[in-house]
Amino acid sequence: MSYQTIWKYNYPDKSIIAEDLADGAKPYITVSAKGISNGLSDILNDGADFGPDTPGTQTNGIMEAINALPKIKNANTGRLVPIGTVFIHFGGVPIQIQSPINVYDDWFVSIISNDGFNLPIQSPSNPYVYIQNVNSANVFNIITNPVASSPSTLVSNGFIHLHNLAFYTNYNATPGTIFNTINNSNNVAPMYSQLLIGNLGLRDATGQNLLMNISTTGDDDLVKIDNLIAVGTTNNNGPLVQFGANHVDINYIGLYSLPSSATITKGNAGFMAYFIVGGNFTINTMHLIGFSANGAFASFPIDGNPYTRVLNIREIYDEMHNTQANALYGPNGAYCSVANGAITVIESYNTLAPPNNGDAFKKVSLPETLKILSTPQNIGPFYTSIAGTTAGNVYCNSNEFSPHYKKYVIRFVGYENNTTTNQTLNFAFPFSTTASITTNTTGLTITTTTTGITITAPNNTTVYNGLVIVEGY
Repeated sequence: MSYQTIWKYNYPDKSIIAEDLADGAKPYITVSAKGISNGLSDILNDGADFGPDTPGTQTNGIMEAINALPKIKNANTGRLVPIGTVFIHFGGVPIQIQSPINVYDDWFVSIISNDGFNLPIQSPSNPYVYIQNVNSANVFNIITNPVASSPSTLVSNGFIHLHNLAFYTNYNATPGTIFNTINNSNNVAPMYSQLLIGNLGLRDATGQNLLMNISTTGDDDLVKIDNLIAVGTTNNNGPLVQFGANHVDINYIGLYSLPSSATITKGNAGFMAYFIVGGNFTINTMHLIGFSANGAFASFPIDGNPYTRVLNIREIYDEMHNTQANALYGPNGAYCSVANGAITVIESYNTLAPPNNGDAFKKVSLPETLKILSTPQNIGPFYTSIAGTTAGNVYCNSNEFSPHYKKYVIRFVGYENNTTTNQTLNFAFPFSTTASITTNTTGLTITTTTTGITITAPNNTTVYNGLVIVEGY
């Protein structure tokens, strides 16, 4: 490949000169979506190293390009593994493959599209760019290295870097996972791998497939994602995306569960996101738009992991639109489900489309800490409210929740009750043994139990405003 071809594809390193390529040790390899075989170019692979004209390819030359990268010995696994970058040039043309792209977690490989990714809400068509497996729902697999050695020495210490890619499927003959990690049965030792994702888009047009499953086995594995957009439905009776990892850092995750042609039965459609937390799991912004899901997210710790299990979400924007969006999940009901031993901190929960069918939309099974610092619109899975008998409203936000301490901030806005009938407001999560009112600025007579508060009817036309804080355990 000439210097001019590299310039043609607008690769970031413009400092390379022809002499650098003379010995064949190129710093990267190129793949094009266009070629003679698909009638989109007059030259083989449109001048790239690999593409649709690569003999025998099942992956538009992508797998062959990865295999052609320079090799180094991974000191931890003892294998010769690829190292380097594969640049993909779509040129506005989707790539159709016949077999999944398979990489291993002890490789040192970057796969980057130099012309960005585009993942529309509607079914992709030209000029949108994506990679689609036409023979399976599985498009991209990360496989734990299959080295059969002593578990005490079996570590990978590699990285996979993906940037500006979109994967798409409309295949439902055999349900699968678009973006998947596969752990070999003989690979039981701690892994020390890194999955680094810049921009990644996933879309399932069938509603039958899991969009992403990341399941790692290590103590120090790292998953870092800048932007993830995943579009599908939860007809597959599971979540849209599922993470099981020890250290996860996500800047933005946007999940879209689109309207479904099938009837979503309560208890069948899953959560939008399912987090299995083994260590520190941080999300800066999570945006959920749901038309066919039963719940926002579920979080469970990895049993037996010695590391701190913390799910820290800075900001959630939750738009669950249709009447099934907040339906019961399981016998106890779950909108957001947090299991025993989990530590969950949510700094701001913004529900943009409130529940409208009255079903249960919360379930917390004694997490270590569930701390909701802000629910500014007083709507979401961590609040309860009642309307005043005559006028106004009472909003009860769960501020902190754990087996040992709970705190509710209750706001009275224009409250009026000119009858002799008391009103009761129940807590989203009951106290275990003791509840006490520590602040009351309303001027009303209010008492509390472990399950809620009772507002003594003032039997007048006075309008009451103020705060009541209830604390206990």
